[in-house]
Amino acid sequence: LSLSDAVSQAARTAGVKPITSPEQLQEDLESPELKEAYSDQVKADLKRRVREDSDFNSQQFPNTHRAFSSDS
Repeated sequence: LSLSDAVSQAARTAGVKPITSPEQLQEDLESPELKEAYSDQVKADLKRRVREDSDFNSQQFPNTHRAFSSDS
């Protein structure tokens, strides 16, 4: 899910409308700092899910385990 898609989906779910133009929102979403923060958050969420989800099977998903295990 791209950052733009995530923001759009969140706005629709919350029932809110942007106060800026779609062009300005898109420009803001292209910020390298915002993209990096989003990427870091997604990685942290995946690490937590791999660590805490009792249904996760590291043998079934070894690449995911290697990429997102606590020691990586």
